[in-house]
Amino acid sequence: MMATAAAAQTTQQRPQRDALQHAEQTAEHTTKHTAKHTIKQASGPITDSAAQPLVVWVGGALDKYTHLLKQFVGPNQQYFQWFEYAALARWLKQHQQQPVVLIGHSYGASTAAAVVAAGHPVQQLITIDPVSWRKPDGWAVRQYASQWQNYLASDARLNFANLVARCGGQWQQWPASFAHQHQLLQADHATVVARALLDWRAQQQITQTLNSRPSV
Repeated sequence: MMATAAAAQTTQQRPQRDALQHAEQTAEHTTKHTAKHTIKQASGPITDSAAQPLVVWVGGALDKYTHLLKQFVGPNQQYFQWFEYAALARWLKQHQQQPVVLIGHSYGASTAAAVVAAGHPVQQLITIDPVSWRKPDGWAVRQYASQWQNYLASDARLNFANLVARCGGQWQQWPASFAHQHQLLQADHATVVARALLDWRAQQQITQTLNSRPSV
């Protein structure tokens, strides 16, 4: 009878688990869908009077297969893989007279930070859960990035994405001492991409709205 009761309880709980899993998947899909359509507008001017920034993306080690970051690349925006350090440096040098927004995830975030630290200035540097065992000079990154915003994935559940980040040398709290903004997001190493980009774009829209108001 105990076995029968346990089986009945499990049967009753299964719909609840399925409903919860469906809700989580729906929320994740909604976040990614919303981010994908709003982030592709990121190449627009940050303020009415500002020059239109160039948006550059640097994907992580597995982005070639997962497209976690690449899916957000908009028209006329540049994309580099995490190992294309020299190519990214050349591109930034060629466009050093223009405002640049540089966005990287995982190994791509560490590559982006390292290139900036080497003396390539950018208007904004967005690093999303950076990964690498070698870190650049944090003060140099801050010096050459007019605004450095770092996002840390705080969901520490043991899954494939988080395991890759830990084995690869996740920076965790290290950027907090140097970045102009350091923000924790309740997401794992994969889902943090869409959440971070959505948060960043929302901040840009708020800034644009405030700057467009007539002065009193």
